[in-house]
Amino acid sequence: MIVLLLALAFASLTMVVQPPPIECPLPPYQLPLLPPERASIDANGDVVVSGVETPFDLPGDLVAQSLLWSDDGEALLIEARDGFTLGVFAVQAGELKPMLDNETLLALRTEDFRDAVTLFNPAFVPGTHTVLFNTEVLSDAEGIYFELPLDLWSLDLDSGALTELLPYGEAGRFAISPDGQQIVLMDFDSIWVTDINARNPRSLYDGTVWIGVGGGVIEPAIVWDGEAAVPTLRAMLFPEFDPNAGRFDAPFAVYEFMLGAEPSSTVLFSGQTDFLMAATLSPDGYRVVEWRWNEPLNPVAVDVWITSYGDPTDEAGTIARLLTIFDVPQGVSPFVEWADETHLLFGYFLGEERVEWRIDLCGEIVPVG
Repeated sequence: MIVLLLALAFASLTMVVQPPPIECPLPPYQLPLLPPERASIDANGDVVVSGVETPFDLPGDLVAQSLLWSDDGEALLIEARDGFTLGVFAVQAGELKPMLDNETLLALRTEDFRDAVTLFNPAFVPGTHTVLFNTEVLSDAEGIYFELPLDLWSLDLDSGALTELLPYGEAGRFAISPDGQQIVLMDFDSIWVTDINARNPRSLYDGTVWIGVGGGVIEPAIVWDGEAAVPTLRAMLFPEFDPNAGRFDAPFAVYEFMLGAEPSSTVLFSGQTDFLMAATLSPDGYRVVEWRWNEPLNPVAVDVWITSYGDPTDEAGTIARLLTIFDVPQGVSPFVEWADETHLLFGYFLGEERVEWRIDLCGEIVPVG
């Protein structure tokens, strides 16, 4: 009896937990409610904060470009620009504080051709007023279209401390775990995790991660499981993509990574794409939706396919079904997006007009007014 109980306990620890089944009919679809703006940029490029009567006037001719709040709503990061002159500021306790000036930002990189250096992908560490960011070089030289994020910096808005966590060439695009204790980094051929101070690196995945396309890259979609006891993320990767084949119909695989003391990885499910740039991972990481031309040589109809995580004991572990077929005008670029875990938006651009429908996973289709 004891042996049986131990076996059952071990099995429960090693079994992959499945998401709850989708019940039909689904609740009525509603567009996400937009929270009231806590801060905005006015016509003069100054920053207006809710509850503060006078806008924050940035020095010189700097104009605010982007705003980012800490999760406790007590610190606001401001990035500002005037041509190739940049500045970073914070608003805390109703006061505007300069954090990084143009000279300090330029010193973060050493390239001779740089005209300015700006923050790239800034994100607050949950529960803190510390911002992690990569840098990006701005230049008026022709031929520079994008840059890979290959360094990692930390800026404490409380103390003003600026710290290099990883030098250029040793980092990648990053994501911070919901508990604020770990950083996941990725580059072309690897994904790894470190402590929040960028120490103690541990490998998560080796293989194709970023995929080069023209003058840019396709970065894998990742989502965090906000309810997991151990920080857990899911990522859609294309491990069989061959850059030498000149094809963009590689199969995908959705991996689940658990960031415990000894990180683990599991392939939840996999599927085939007709065009990997048209495949999108759901916000919970359990489904992939993709649009495909119904007849590639006659692109006037689009199929919308959904591939869902299925029974892990099944060899495929995959359930794929056709949701619907849309007729579209020739020459348009279709899109499909997740509105939430169970609702989609499909459509295309006709000139400047966005034509779209909303879809639930039971197949109901409603035009968006």
